[in-house]
Amino acid sequence: MLSQVGEGHSFILTHRGTPVGRIVPLDAPEPSFPITRPARREGGWKALGIKRKNSDRGLPPILDGLRGDRL
Repeated sequence: MLSQVGEGHSFILTHRGTPVGRIVPLDAPEPSFPITRPARREGGWKALGIKRKNSDRGLPPILDGLRGDRL
């Protein structure tokens, strides 16, 4: 089967008669899938309403303090 794919043939893989995959040559054009509706983003970090804390200290001193706890 792989030698036939190398010659340009494509195959549909089935599981008990139901198509589950496709074997195609690497240079075959990508199938175009129609977009029925655009994706919509909902939620995310902003929706959580978390207030960001500002710190006068930079990240390196904070990390050094956390590492010091493990020593």
